[in-house]
Amino acid sequence: VEYGVTTDGKIVLADVIDNDSWRVWPHGDKRLQLDKQFYRDIKEVTAEALQQLISNYEKVMDLTAGFTSGPKCQAVIIMGSPADLTHCEKIAGSCKALGITPILHVSSAHKTTRESLNILAKYEDTAVPTVIIAVAGRSNGLGPVLAGNTTLPILASHDYMVFGRILCLQLNNLNKLLVSTCHN
Repeated sequence: VEYGVTTDGKIVLADVIDNDSWRVWPHGDKRLQLDKQFYRDIKEVTAEALQQLISNYEKVMDLTAGFTSGPKCQAVIIMGSPADLTHCEKIAGSCKALGITPILHVSSAHKTTRESLNILAKYEDTAVPTVIIAVAGRSNGLGPVLAGNTTLPILASHDYMVFGRILCLQLNNLNKLLVSTCHN
C-alpha cells in the first residue's frame, strides 16, 4: 500500500502490486517466482538473467492488467476551440458525478474537419457505450458535421444558448400564469 498527495492536497491510497513490493509465486511455487528476489538471488549478472528479470516484470504486468476495469460508459466531449474549455469542464464534472468517464478533445469542424472525423472514428467501434457531446460556441457547426458521420448519439451543447434560455423563461412565465389562474 502506498500513499500520495494530489496537487490539490487530497491524500490518495494505492494498492501496489508489482515485482518490487510483492513476492509473486505462481501457484505458491517459489521455483516459479516472478518477483525481484529472483534477481537478488542470482550469483552472476548475465544478459540472460537481465532478460529473465524483464520477462518476469512483463508477466506480472500482464497478470495485473485485468485488475482494473475500463470505463462502463464514456462521454467524448469535442470542443470547437480552446475558448470552450470552461463550459466543457462543467460538462465533464457533471459526467464524472454520474459515473460517466469524460474524454475531452479540441477540434474545429470548420478548420480541421478531417481531424474531427478521425476523433469520431476512434470511438466508433469501441465496446464501451459512448455519447459524443459537441461544443462549438455560436456557430454550432460541429454537432451536425459529427452527426452526419456517425451512428453514435450526438448531443450539441454550447454555452451560448439564447434560444434555450428564452424558452425556459417563457415556460416559467406560463407556469406562473397557470399557477395564478388556478389560485383565482
